[in-house]
Amino acid sequence: MKKQILITGTGGQGIKTIGDILAKAAAKQGLYPADYSIYTPQARGGDIVASIVISDRPLIYPLVEIADVTLILSDPLPAELLFPVINGREYSKLGPRTIVAYETRPSNLPCVSREREIKGLVTEPFSNLVVLGAIQKLVPQIKSDCLWEIIKENFKKTSPEETKRQYEQGQNLI
Repeated sequence: MKKQILITGTGGQGIKTIGDILAKAAAKQGLYPADYSIYTPQARGGDIVASIVISDRPLIYPLVEIADVTLILSDPLPAELLFPVINGREYSKLGPRTIVAYETRPSNLPCVSREREIKGLVTEPFSNLVVLGAIQKLVPQIKSDCLWEIIKENFKKTSPEETKRQYEQGQNLI
């Protein structure tokens, strides 16, 4: 088993944190994770791409070659960062497991439709907790209980009820 996850967006959205949490959850359950982020020097607002690879065997190459799941959380797409990571495949041809989300409205791609739009998000335009919930459903090899344990460790300042609500919203998207 090998799952390759690619997340793109802008600095400040928590994309690097999402990658770190996914890698920790995978390691906790005995899998082999690799988490690598490419970003511009801008602290907030610059382009970022997180490459997360999870396998049941030791990894030889730790970067996403062809993504199984791609989440694009900003517009415009940071093409100069993204295309080298996915071997030049066109943005519109990323496949059925691509989610594009701008603000709180997922786009009309195969995994997510506008009628299943997320409502009631707080603070962040598209909360990283929602993203983590969606990824867990798309990549069930990351066990929900392991992921939830790591999430609780990383989101101590957010109320447990709100954390759970946003995580479940992401799971319900898929």
